[in-house]
Amino acid sequence: MASPDLAFYCLCLALEVISCKAQRSAGRLLLSDSIATDIGVYWNMVQAQLSPHVFKARMAAWVAAQSAPALEALTFAIRVTVNRQTTHTLAAEVDALLQLGQHIRNQVPAANLVCEAFARRINIKEAFYEYIAIIKRDQHTYLIPFRTDFLQHMFHSSAAKAKTSYLAYPFIFPASIKRQLLRFQAAFEMSREFQRAFYNHALSLELDRVYRCAERQRPAQTPQEKALSSPYLVLTVRRGHETQDVFNCLARHPQMYRRPLKVRYISSGEQGLDLGGLQKELLKQVWEDVSNPEHGLFIMHDDSRFLWFQTSLPTVPARHFELCGILLGLALFNGIMLNLHFPAVFFSLLLGHETGLEDFASLFPVQAQSLQMLLDYDGDVSEWTQTFSIMRKTLDESYEEVDIVPNGRNIEVTNANRQQFVDAMVQYYLHDAIEHCLEPFRRGFLGVCGCPMLYVLTAAELESLLVGARTWNIADLRAGATYEDQYTENHPTIVDFWEVIFGMTQEEQRQFVEFVTECLPHGSRMTNVMTATGSDREPVGGLGSLRLCVQRNGPDSDRLPTSLTCFNRLLLPEYDNIDKLRSRLLTAIQHSKGFGLV
Repeated sequence: MASPDLAFYCLCLALEVISCKAQRSAGRLLLSDSIATDIGVYWNMVQAQLSPHVFKARMAAWVAAQSAPALEALTFAIRVTVNRQTTHTLAAEVDALLQLGQHIRNQVPAANLVCEAFARRINIKEAFYEYIAIIKRDQHTYLIPFRTDFLQHMFHSSAAKAKTSYLAYPFIFPASIKRQLLRFQAAFEMSREFQRAFYNHALSLELDRVYRCAERQRPAQTPQEKALSSPYLVLTVRRGHETQDVFNCLARHPQMYRRPLKVRYISSGEQGLDLGGLQKELLKQVWEDVSNPEHGLFIMHDDSRFLWFQTSLPTVPARHFELCGILLGLALFNGIMLNLHFPAVFFSLLLGHETGLEDFASLFPVQAQSLQMLLDYDGDVSEWTQTFSIMRKTLDESYEEVDIVPNGRNIEVTNANRQQFVDAMVQYYLHDAIEHCLEPFRRGFLGVCGCPMLYVLTAAELESLLVGARTWNIADLRAGATYEDQYTENHPTIVDFWEVIFGMTQEEQRQFVEFVTECLPHGSRMTNVMTATGSDREPVGGLGSLRLCVQRNGPDSDRLPTSLTCFNRLLLPEYDNIDKLRSRLLTAIQHSKGFGLV
């Protein structure tokens, strides 16, 4: 615990920065002698040990009153201070600044708080395991499920006053670091599950021994009991029945979702060892099936052209939505991207974030525009004769009036309550109307990956991990590529190969990336511009992070190129000319489903 003098110094520094009284000299912050009454006010808060709820409310009101230059000064102080640190152990004076940063993170651009130099310097894996140890200490047992307000809980817990990890403040880390943290978490969970399977297997062997000593017949184990001794979650499926078989497997093994995933096809004549490629293909195929609006789980919204939950009267069992959430959780847990046609607000809801009119606009752009006009209207909005109710379309194509607040149809919207009306509209459409779908979906999703490192992600970062980019730069793939077995970057076949790739259409480029990696979602757009194009939906790490490896697969022949999607490896024969290479490669990528095509 920091000494009172040190804590007081930290608070003074933070308040000086926010009030723009601090001076900068050679990148360092200097305190002035004029520390105003604000310092005494907030020091009294600390002294009085206000409850977290009261402190949060007062701090939020105070931060909201600050000017843009004041917030800019605080973000500058955070970056300068954190980037100077050389260890992942959190010092008390830095903690004081970051606690204020925690309160302003939603009021400044996220990039302004990212400390790239510090993130590159520290051992992030060591920091992760130390942070997990802190959580285990605070939660008493790691087996207790984490709440959706995990970060807020950590911030206001009794142990939060003595944080020793920067991971409690994820806003200072870039998205690439957060992806690593999520991978560490997945590996950590899989290791724990592997140990549990080993224990179950040892227990089963001991029971066998006990029954033999007693000269008695042990009761036959059920398939579910036998599966508990397996270190893997094995999805056994048939071609043509993938969705049904996957959902049946998931329903039978609810305790095994965090074990390493394996896929086994039966009765298909296929030969393939699942080192990652089979599971990618299967999860993508099943998701495309269940997200089809024809099945009634989701609908395509007319205005935004995004998928959304069925908002009519409940016609689908909640268990189906829960299984869809489990499927999405498995994809994230195993690093598989899917073709998700959901708006940005969907990912905010998965993380339990608060939503507003801006989130509403991502799904209902026309209605959001009308609501904004209502807020901006200079006249008397009661002339619009709007009440706190809406007309909802039913399954039989008729309409019914629905109150968005109790007795809403009898409450007129006025200038005094129009903000409450907008808030009620957002609450109804993004929460109340879909609660029967969203809650089981989130329950299934969090049942797989509801772990601490999930909550270090923003909604945009979660979307990037699950969906990827709509625009990717194919030049990044070339920059990150490696070559083996006599191939080099300047080999004539490799030169021809990249000329063919850059000459493809965007759809053919997408098919190629999917052919060698099974990771690019359908509908993604790619660019062959050799310089950076810029994208607001760039995947975490970019195409270069896929580390494509092109390996020579013998001399010139009529064989098609093949791929090992588990390892992002392309097996390319040394074709005699570019025309043959183009023909063979296009044939391969356009007929790439299944196994054994050579």
